[in-house]
Amino acid sequence: MKKILFSVLALAMAAFSFTSCEDVPAPYDDPNAGGGGEVVLPEGVLLDQSFTNSLGNFTSISASGSLKWYNDYSSAMVTGYQDFNGDGQKENQAGVTYLVSPEIDLAGVENAYITINHAIKYERSDINTNNTILISKDFSGDVNTATWEALTYNTDGLNANGSTFDFYEKSVNIPTSYMGSKIVIALRHTCNDTQSSTWEVKSLKVQKGQAPEEGGSELPAGTYLEQDFSSTLGTFTSQAASGSLKWYNDYSSAMVTGFQDFNGDGTKENQAGVTYLVSPEIDLTSATDAYITINHAINYEHGDINANNSIVISKDYNGDVKTATWKMLEYDTNGLGSSFTFMEKSVNIPAEFIGSKVVVALRHTCDDSQSSTWEVKKLSVKAGSVDEQPSGDTGDLTAANGNFETWVSGLPNNWSTTSTAGNATLSMSTDAHSGSYSVNVGGDSKYNKRISYKEMELKAGEYTMTFYAKAATATGASVRPGYVPVTDGKVGNYFYGDYTNDITNSEWVKVTHTFTIDADGTYCVLIMNSKNPGGDVLIDDFTLSMGETVIIK
Repeated sequence: MKKILFSVLALAMAAFSFTSCEDVPAPYDDPNAGGGGEVVLPEGVLLDQSFTNSLGNFTSISASGSLKWYNDYSSAMVTGYQDFNGDGQKENQAGVTYLVSPEIDLAGVENAYITINHAIKYERSDINTNNTILISKDFSGDVNTATWEALTYNTDGLNANGSTFDFYEKSVNIPTSYMGSKIVIALRHTCNDTQSSTWEVKSLKVQKGQAPEEGGSELPAGTYLEQDFSSTLGTFTSQAASGSLKWYNDYSSAMVTGFQDFNGDGTKENQAGVTYLVSPEIDLTSATDAYITINHAINYEHGDINANNSIVISKDYNGDVKTATWKMLEYDTNGLGSSFTFMEKSVNIPAEFIGSKVVVALRHTCDDSQSSTWEVKKLSVKAGSVDEQPSGDTGDLTAANGNFETWVSGLPNNWSTTSTAGNATLSMSTDAHSGSYSVNVGGDSKYNKRISYKEMELKAGEYTMTFYAKAATATGASVRPGYVPVTDGKVGNYFYGDYTNDITNSEWVKVTHTFTIDADGTYCVLIMNSKNPGGDVLIDDFTLSMGETVIIK
């Protein structure tokens, strides 16, 4: 009891001492330092930094430019768009600015992950590229000489339109290659003299264990994994078995190629490598069968597509692609290899993997004389078998097909344009508002995508289109109906109605749009899948009427 009373008294004296000396940081600002008097971190927590009142033990360092991280709005924040010269007008300023953590000791740690509570606004380019979470194990005070690895995190919800800064908690695993080392974490902000995001961070934590899978509990029944690569690599990680090539996010896809300008001389050259894009662990212990579906394009492949652009699976992967046992799953490659035409391909998971926890990987192989370019929009693992799925050829070819019950070669009949009015990736879905099928309209967080009915000759007058929409994923969706005139195969100006926002994946929403065409001519009626939020959306039961006359049903 005496020891307890003495401790309480000592704590009270310490608290008085800190209060009386305002330039001494509060204990929570020193989460990792040794010695007495500091707050002891909970078991399994390696760093826990709040930026409510200060940058804590983090340090702002500029790699280029003069921008700094600073404390405002109860956050650590940085932006290159400010009134720098005091004339009352904001202007952009270029800079690459790091917020660097204190050293974190991962000795004896098997797995660890980072969680960041943050908001990002006004980013017009890739979020991960310009608002980056980095890690290094050779940082010695100079950010320009340290070796940094970017950790790709899920950006869903970030950078949304609107006047508010919406904060999201995002987690990302620390690669196994850093376990056992002393490391630092950094937040790197990149902007130029024409555009800058504003990045606000409330807290950052490093913990032992694996990062929780965001949105995993919201997967539809029978879906074990569903990853969209339109803006990030998501929960997948890039690992090189040989060479230094990486999977990265570009052209609204996960992509890899060994044919690039590697030395910066302006000429592309080939580089050899075997590079894996590895999924998180997938639990098939209760499955009776399962299959993989991949939406992808392969171009410039001069060898065997399956051998060089492989879907592989393992049940003994433990973080090292070179020591895992991989089985290659041969898929149908018809239409792939010589163009950037995206096609959806499915392959069954062999029985020997059912009942186990597995990982799936995409393995790209190239040499110093030839490489394909592989772009992947999304990948899913679902219960069932490929044989049970619709073949993609079904329905009445004489029907207008507003109900999406007629499909040819996996595409909805009549929903293909000779112009650029329709630019979205379309695929069949069995989640229908009525009948057996709807169309899945691929989304993109960088660009608006459109599904358009084929060109039609329409008279001047008032028209009404109706359809039902439902988000295909937990990301949600926003749609906007419209039309565009087409002259000599080229589209004119697009005319749109109102947005229908906040569409969820739990219910179908009816959308009605009435519009007037001023002159007879060739037109495409269409539905925009908005880049905000940019998720896939399902469309079904589309009708177009002019007065009492139904044109599409």
